[in-house]
Amino acid sequence: KDLAYAAMGYCIVIPTEPRELADEGINLSHCVGDYIGRVASGECHILFLRRRSTPEQSLVTLQLSGKRICQAQGVNRRNITQQERRFLTHWGKEKDIEIAV
Repeated sequence: KDLAYAAMGYCIVIPTEPRELADEGINLSHCVGDYIGRVASGECHILFLRRRSTPEQSLVTLQLSGKRICQAQGVNRRNITQQERRFLTHWGKEKDIEIAV
């Protein structure tokens, strides 16, 4: 929960149930649902980047490995926008996380 953050019209949401990962994969048409086992084993963490105004709507899925965001994908595996990158960079500085996407 210490990774949760909100600024610049965006927020980081921490999923708490495996079903949330499966739903995220369905909503964004990518394979994050396949990461449930990796998350359960502690190999990585999955976080959601959402608009502050609609935190319940899928926008971008983030894979956190250690202190590094190594994947960030929107619908149909789209890359993050410049505005999303600015937010993630700001969040990363606040939380000491490298944004490597």
